[in-house]
Amino acid sequence: MKLTVHGKSGPLVVKLAGIAGGIRLYDEEIAAAIAVGFRVAALDVSGDRRDDPPNRQLDWDLYADEVQEAIDRALETRALVWGTSFGCLIALAAASRYPERVSGLLLSHPPDPLWRPRVHRALLDWAERRSDPDLVARVMFTTAFLGLTSWEGVAPALWVRLPALLRASLEAATPPATVKRKLELLFRDDPGLLPKGASIPVEIIAGAWDLVAPLAGARRLASRIPGARIQVVDYVGHAGAYTRPRAHLDAVIAALKRMA
Repeated sequence: MKLTVHGKSGPLVVKLAGIAGGIRLYDEEIAAAIAVGFRVAALDVSGDRRDDPPNRQLDWDLYADEVQEAIDRALETRALVWGTSFGCLIALAAASRYPERVSGLLLSHPPDPLWRPRVHRALLDWAERRSDPDLVARVMFTTAFLGLTSWEGVAPALWVRLPALLRASLEAATPPATVKRKLELLFRDDPGLLPKGASIPVEIIAGAWDLVAPLAGARRLASRIPGARIQVVDYVGHAGAYTRPRAHLDAVIAALKRMA
């Protein structure tokens, strides 16, 4: 795992990235959290970067352990855990295994971990029968992701941010094997939810027009977590942090402050 801690004081937040591209895709969000008084541990879990291969198979237990280790390295006993997209599932895995270490969950554009469309699983099975299953799964993921988010390119705010996002993604160079393994976890395994009786506040931010992690799935997830609060950002898809950054950051900062 690669970890950098930003900010000198304030409540600790562990920030988790999506399936590919690494944590530097969220520099703007991290800076906004620091500016209002939070300390942020920016975590690239094992395998998320080309220069950080995992030393064992990626699974929910490993990811939960690394969140706990990030809190330890930041010299804290508890932290808010903030994930985006697939990072939301890592946050849930950490809270389900180490609820005493998690003071709150912020889930931004979360996929529903129990939504496993038959066609998605069939495509993953098909990729595994190819000669290079990791590469095939990576290409399929990239094609599908760009197809589902391409309409968001009409937003001028995204074009301004695109060079920095491309640099961050190329720097991380998330290996195809990591992408494939994350897809396996997404469509075949359950990260877990909060243990019964755990008093951990949960905030969910969802895009009204999200095609990657649809709003209906975020609502289903919220319904399974007692007390979860969901906030819908209008007129955005999965890339709300870049297409409507002000509205997205307002929702993020408000959620972090409520939990802190």
